[in-house]
Amino acid sequence: MIRNLKIWQKLALLAFAFSIPIAVLLYLLVAEKNIAINFAEKEKMGTVYHRPLRKLLEAVPQHARAAAGSEGASDSASRADAAIRELEGLDQQLRSELKTDEKFNALKDKWLELKSKEASAGPDVRRQLHADVVAGIRGLIAHVGDTSNLILDPDLDSYYVMDAELIKLPESQDLIAQTLQYGKEITARKALTPEEKTQLIVWLGLLRSNLDAVKAGMKLAIDNNASGSLKPLEGQVQNYAATTAAFLDLTDQRIANAPTIDLTPEEYEAAGVKALSASFGLWDEGTQSLDGLLQARIDGFNSRKFNTFIGVAGIGLVTLLLAWFIVRSITRPLAEVVSVANRLAKGDLSVEISATSTDETGQLMKSTGDVIAYLKETASVADQIAAGNLSVRVEPKSADDRFGTSFKNMLDSTLSLVQSRDERDELQKGFMTLLGEISDVANGDLTVEAEVRADATGAIADSFNFMIVQLREIINNVKETTQQVSTSATEIQTTTETLASGSEEQSEQITETSSAIEEMAVSIQQVSENAVLSATVADQARTNAKQGATAVQNNINAMQRIREQVQETAKRIKRLGERSQEIGEIVQLIDDLADRTSMLALNASIQAAMAGEAGRGFAVVAEEVERLADRSTNATKQISSLIKSIQSETNEAVAAMEDTTREVVEGSGLANEAGQALTEIEGVSDRLAELIQSISQASKQQARGSEALAKSMSVISGVTQQVASGSREAAVSVKGMVSLAETLRSSVVAFKLPETNGNGHHRNN
Repeated sequence: MIRNLKIWQKLALLAFAFSIPIAVLLYLLVAEKNIAINFAEKEKMGTVYHRPLRKLLEAVPQHARAAAGSEGASDSASRADAAIRELEGLDQQLRSELKTDEKFNALKDKWLELKSKEASAGPDVRRQLHADVVAGIRGLIAHVGDTSNLILDPDLDSYYVMDAELIKLPESQDLIAQTLQYGKEITARKALTPEEKTQLIVWLGLLRSNLDAVKAGMKLAIDNNASGSLKPLEGQVQNYAATTAAFLDLTDQRIANAPTIDLTPEEYEAAGVKALSASFGLWDEGTQSLDGLLQARIDGFNSRKFNTFIGVAGIGLVTLLLAWFIVRSITRPLAEVVSVANRLAKGDLSVEISATSTDETGQLMKSTGDVIAYLKETASVADQIAAGNLSVRVEPKSADDRFGTSFKNMLDSTLSLVQSRDERDELQKGFMTLLGEISDVANGDLTVEAEVRADATGAIADSFNFMIVQLREIINNVKETTQQVSTSATEIQTTTETLASGSEEQSEQITETSSAIEEMAVSIQQVSENAVLSATVADQARTNAKQGATAVQNNINAMQRIREQVQETAKRIKRLGERSQEIGEIVQLIDDLADRTSMLALNASIQAAMAGEAGRGFAVVAEEVERLADRSTNATKQISSLIKSIQSETNEAVAAMEDTTREVVEGSGLANEAGQALTEIEGVSDRLAELIQSISQASKQQARGSEALAKSMSVISGVTQQVASGSREAAVSVKGMVSLAETLRSSVVAFKLPETNGNGHHRNN
């Protein structure tokens, strides 16, 4: 079927075949760009959904603090309700894409439950209800980050901005809000329990770790932002870091580790609100910057896709124009040569042709022109001979010009035989007869043979017959040679086309493999970078664990000193009880002395009465002594009552001090367990840092190996493409050779040859 197509149709088919892989590659490229664009647009959905969640995350802790103080609770509740309504409208639009309906409904139910129960609930229940709502908000933020592709952001700068907004900042805001509410209650009552101190120390450690992670992540984002659009975030990060550090120092120095709490709730709340405002300010600025990065990425993908379309269209147009010119430069000369050959085959020697180029078609046209000139020259000589002019001369064009040599020999033989006018007349008649016999040769009929007579034309006829035999052999050889050339060239063409197709497939597979290896290298590089960052975070966690362990140890030491002081106080109170017991014994002795004095006074009064007038003065003294004894007895009774009260209160104080000592011992044990846990965390962090470092080194080695493999695959792909290109060029050359052989065969088809019998001799039809 392909053999019956014209050259321009074959070239058009070849161009169409080459355009198919280009179209497929263009489709795949556009599809890839569309996937990246859809990925970034879905990320933008996540940032849009996060905005009302940010308002809600700010309003709910404000409502918790206001509800605890019974001031401004309605304003914060109104802001929270407005955020819920805004979030509900967005959820109706985006729930099918982000799959948020279940978690949003759960969050809404928690907020309604809080509003219905907060008026009658106690402080602990109210605090738990607010914590549940905040947990629901953070859970919905994380869920939207997962379903909107934000958590999978591929660029380093936008990834760390996303990480801060999706994970770090909400956690920081929750910790600041809880610490602020806890600290306000402590500053209000000016007292701190061991449990509260431990809780504050834990929160402060988490906040410091979170602050360091936010600063490190934002620094990486800004440093790796090529466009410089994240530069404005530096001021917000510094403000957030300064206000949060100030709040942490205030909590640590004037509440958690302060000898006495002299900080007012208003001062403490102002510092906490300032840190929260800076955190939400960083969130707002980061969200705007993240939207800008995502939009820039989408615009870049669209621009590259448009440029790709324009480039491919331009290349395709240039290719079509070039192919059109090439086809015309081949088909027009070939068509002219074929037309001339057809007219020559009909015996028309009036045609003319001239070469218009120096390529193969130009050479073919020049050779055809030379053939026409040769045939015209031969025909002119034949015409002169036919007119009776035997004085003409014929010179062969070369040693291989068998036709010219035979014609010259024929003419020479004719001239040598002509001796007289009669002979010439006779010869002329013979020539006319001979010309009549061989006239069909001019029309390409090589089946005719001249009759060999005994006259002078016999030698000419014999030479002519010999020339015809030679021409038959030449034409047969040309036909056989063109047939063999055409068959061999077709086989070579099929082989080269198969080789080119295989090379192209191999090149495409190598290109796909190279792309996959490059993507793997990029992924491994990202894993390495994330591992390095994880190692940094693990090191920070280890440092924080050490700080926590130190703080817990200080707390244990402080509790130990408190226990020793309480035990010393209990000993003194016990000794005071023992002294009061001794005082009771002394009072009992005084009471006995008073009783004896009363008895002596009674005896003295009896003796004075018995002495009469002489003992009157002594009786007065005895009466006074008795009154003194009564007063001493009453005083000893009061002292005894007071001593019993002191002993009872002393026993109660001793029991209270013993209870306090037990609580201190229990608190010391809890703090010791916390210290052991932090020590274990420190060891795990060390091991984790070592493992992450090993992962990072292995990832770097894999990345280097992947890059080397990608380069090798690229070199192999280039060599394969060169092989495919060479095969295609060979196929084109072979096609040209097939076409030329076909044209030559068409030219000799016009010659009529006799059939060949079995012994190789010709037989006329």
